[in-house]
Amino acid sequence: MDRTPGQRKRKAFESISPLALEETITNGSELITNESNSMEISKVEMTITEIEKTMETNLNQADSEIKKAVVQRMRAKRTEDEAKQAKIRKAEYEERLKYLALEQEKKNKRMDTPRPTKKIKRETQKDLTKGLDLQADQAQSTPTTRSRAKGKIRYKPKIINSPIEMTRAQTITQEHENINRTWNLRVDTPQTVIRNRQTIFLDPMLLEKQKQHSCDNRSRAQYLKDLETFKKTLINNPGITMEKDETMECPWSKDKKGKSTNKKKETFEELVMFLNAEQGYLTPEEFVRGYEIKGMPNSKNALNNRVNESLEKRQNMTKWFTRPTRNKKYKLAKDRYLSAVYHSANTGLVTINKLLNEEENDNLKIYGLTSPDERNKLVEFKEQLIKLSEVISNPHRLSAIYSTHTQILDYHVPIPSSEALVDLMLDIQTESYPTSSKSKAMVKFLLAKHGVKTAEMTIDGEEKRIVMGGPGPYREDQIPILVATRHVSEQEISPKKEKLIIEMIRNIIALNTKLNYDEIQWENLDPVWKDKTGRKILMEIVKIEKFHPKGLKYLLKEEFNAINFNNRVFRQNSKTDDCQKTELELQQEKQARLDMRRGKIPKGRIPDEDNCKPETFIKFPFGRFNRVFGKIKSALGNIKQDSTKTNKNFKKKLNGIIKVGAVKSKELERSKVLEMGQKAQLENPSKEEINNLMQVANELNKSKANNHEKIGVISTNPGQTNATIFRKLAELDPDTHIFLINEMRTTKEIINDKTCHPNGYNIVANMTSPDGYIYTCIMYKESLQQYIKQIDCAGNSTGIDLECAEKLTKRFISTYRHNNRDETACHYITNYNRNKMLFAEWISDHTRQAKKDKVILHLGGDWNIDLSGKRTEDNKKLIEALIKATEGMTNLITRNSHFRKNVAPSKIDYFFVGKPDQTKIKALGWHKAPAFFDGHTSHKVTLPFGKPLKQYEVKVNRKIDRASAYNYTLANYTKWQTELDAILDGHERANKSFEIVNEILHKNSIEVAKITTAQSQLKQSIPSDTWAYRKAADMIQEQIDKRPEQTEIRRELEIALIKVNVICKKMFNRDSENRAKKITETANGGKTTFWEIVKELTKTHSNLGTTSRLKNSKLNCTATNICLLLCKNLKNLKPIRRDQQE
Repeated sequence: MDRTPGQRKRKAFESISPLALEETITNGSELITNESNSMEISKVEMTITEIEKTMETNLNQADSEIKKAVVQRMRAKRTEDEAKQAKIRKAEYEERLKYLALEQEKKNKRMDTPRPTKKIKRETQKDLTKGLDLQADQAQSTPTTRSRAKGKIRYKPKIINSPIEMTRAQTITQEHENINRTWNLRVDTPQTVIRNRQTIFLDPMLLEKQKQHSCDNRSRAQYLKDLETFKKTLINNPGITMEKDETMECPWSKDKKGKSTNKKKETFEELVMFLNAEQGYLTPEEFVRGYEIKGMPNSKNALNNRVNESLEKRQNMTKWFTRPTRNKKYKLAKDRYLSAVYHSANTGLVTINKLLNEEENDNLKIYGLTSPDERNKLVEFKEQLIKLSEVISNPHRLSAIYSTHTQILDYHVPIPSSEALVDLMLDIQTESYPTSSKSKAMVKFLLAKHGVKTAEMTIDGEEKRIVMGGPGPYREDQIPILVATRHVSEQEISPKKEKLIIEMIRNIIALNTKLNYDEIQWENLDPVWKDKTGRKILMEIVKIEKFHPKGLKYLLKEEFNAINFNNRVFRQNSKTDDCQKTELELQQEKQARLDMRRGKIPKGRIPDEDNCKPETFIKFPFGRFNRVFGKIKSALGNIKQDSTKTNKNFKKKLNGIIKVGAVKSKELERSKVLEMGQKAQLENPSKEEINNLMQVANELNKSKANNHEKIGVISTNPGQTNATIFRKLAELDPDTHIFLINEMRTTKEIINDKTCHPNGYNIVANMTSPDGYIYTCIMYKESLQQYIKQIDCAGNSTGIDLECAEKLTKRFISTYRHNNRDETACHYITNYNRNKMLFAEWISDHTRQAKKDKVILHLGGDWNIDLSGKRTEDNKKLIEALIKATEGMTNLITRNSHFRKNVAPSKIDYFFVGKPDQTKIKALGWHKAPAFFDGHTSHKVTLPFGKPLKQYEVKVNRKIDRASAYNYTLANYTKWQTELDAILDGHERANKSFEIVNEILHKNSIEVAKITTAQSQLKQSIPSDTWAYRKAADMIQEQIDKRPEQTEIRRELEIALIKVNVICKKMFNRDSENRAKKITETANGGKTTFWEIVKELTKTHSNLGTTSRLKNSKLNCTATNICLLLCKNLKNLKPIRRDQQE
């Protein structure tokens, strides 16, 4: 440290002893007193000079000592700080190890511990005092702590571990210590790589014992010389280095200057040249053909079969572990099981041998392997492990698997036969083997355990592998094969297929864009890039070439189908319409899908596909209603659209009920076909054979019509009824099965008295009328008793449900409307305190309930009103209400039904049906003798007892074998292209092209004629999303009906039902538009399709003497508009000249 001159002097004076200073001063004073002597004065001056020098010397020594002391103190403090930091780091490291060991122990306990079978009982409030749980010594439970405690009581507190399981935590802790100590030292520098690679060739016989490939043309001496060069090259090139020009401003731009080289790629190419010479990288097929390896196939087909068997075995093992009935412990233990298997194939066999000895019976009891069957399974498992050990202990076979297909290793892995065996293997598992299900990673690990070094590199989408060797020493049958192989999913593209791919791309662009074929040149694709659709196609092709494992060869595959195009000329792509939509339309569809996922009703049209499911659309309300909505969403998630299957036992139940023909339809069909000497399906038939099939179809239609099961129903108004009237009805028509009787005005005693019922008939009636009388009833035969169920109907109507064939239910309701002229005596005012409009509400309730129950409704009765509005005395509002209530149904009675003297005939009786197909109606005239039933003529309706009858027809189709045609085209493409290139005339080229197409079709197709049921060509199935939302609406309505008094939850359910119904209506409009669009596209397909569409849209089912009409008004309107449009377009059609007909 620096001092001032005054400080230095003061320090110097302090360093002089007091006695010397006193003596000096005394001597000085004596000299001064003797002024006479000048010599004494000079001596004093000299003494003072010496004192100053002594002071300066002492000052320098003090400075040096101070500096040394400061440096020593700083060094001691630094050493102390470093010791403290080291102590802290050591403590943190020890805490980290303890934490890792504890976490691993918890993880093992969770994986190996089954769930408790019974819930742990919580302590009651009586056992709690002062907020503490006396038994558990914990704070009193609250809603928050109870939710947290669910995870704590997840497993049983007591766990019985196996003998080896107890030491697993300690082993894992040691492994983590080793990893944490060495992780920061694992840095591969060029020097370490060179040192490691020098150890590869410690065995001098490794290169000399190498076998050449059978197709290698080099001499043995040259081969060994190249291997020595391979060794030197491998050691002297340790890693990857990139050399770039320092003057490059933008090294990755298109206008870059300079070069960028990859030394690793160059090294790979050199190594391959020394190993395989002119052969280059070998494919797996070339590898197995050139080397003889024990246990490996030696042909391409055998190799592919072995790979397929290995993949199938891996899938079977995955299915075994992921079976739904398995415990969760085993579902998560597949990778650990594989690790244990590989370990057991080496050292774990000792453990299995000990268990098989009689001394180890106690351990076998722990695993449940004491039975003879389990011991036999353990012995078989041991034999499979021995076979696996022969593979993984042999570097020669492992290197062969690595050089071909690593999936072959799975072929040798045994599948567990029981859960007890898996428990045994999990106890044998150690951390020395990785827990990975990837076969390639396991093969590389097993090779590394033998010291064999490998190298990989991906170049141009191909994976290149090299087996570099190992330190050894190896036996002659265990020497690893030094070879370089390449691994791709498909072979390289041949020049012929390359030309075919180019032409296919040009044609795809020409078909999907407005560019001509000649404008699309492979050397200059600028016009294609400028086109919007062409740019999308090129971008898609670039993605296929870069990322698809098959590359551009995928374009030649039959299953190819991209988003914007496909490789077929006449096949429509399901998503090609998206290319024609504007960006605004696509954005609106995307927004609609997003709104539906959020539970909102979208604006505008609903997209055709990729819509969310109803269980996603329905959102959970907050509160206590989650359980109800959860049931609905769970049911929607599990529901499946099952097609209705015919009841096979229905005809057996029907015996004795209805007269059925002796010959069944299938037997009749078979017998008729055999009589004609024909088959039901003929290939490449002649005209005579087709005519014979048509005759068989006509006979089948006639026979099926005569033997078709039908049921008769009579709707009658006999007036005031008693037991005599009932018997009279049964005698008038004994073949009728059901009678709908109305305007009876009888009493309950007559209906309840079984003696009033005709023999063999039952009668049901609605007895809820306030005045005590019965106005409607239904009488049916007792043979139908097991198929009939009475239902509750509104008002005075009586209804039954008849279970028919093919899981159909038909509902018959007998109705009657009072017609009191005087309002004071009106039946509805006196009994219900309502006006005459109440009857229309009853009819509406019948139709609404039938739709809800999904039954086919039949309404019959006397309504005392003419719905045509011809009579002045009828109420117009009531007529409109009844027409609206019966909308969508067909009235089979089209003529007058009431006849009385001095009164004009009127049409006041009705018989409405939901499906009029193949129904017959007949007026019985029972207002005349011998019945004389109150002026009403009565009607008998004959209905099919099940679905309407289907007609047979003969269809002649041409079946094309697409795969055969595709392969045939690829095989002959070069020949046909050469022939077309040789033709200069355009007309001849077109004719030749058509000849080629006809040749392809005739060579790879057959003509098939068969008898099938007639179907409409315009019929479309209901889309799956429409069907799902309809089901959702039905389920919500069922939940509403179950809760008539729960107002709050009904309100939430009704809100959800309204939203779902709006989606259903939007989907109905969407499906109607799509149906009309399909009809329009079909009409535009050709000039002869007009009459086919008119036939389909105006077709009435007049088979077997029955008639029907189109019930949907929207469909009628659509059909009319399309017919007018087609008629309008027909005017613009030009006649076809004779030379154009071909």
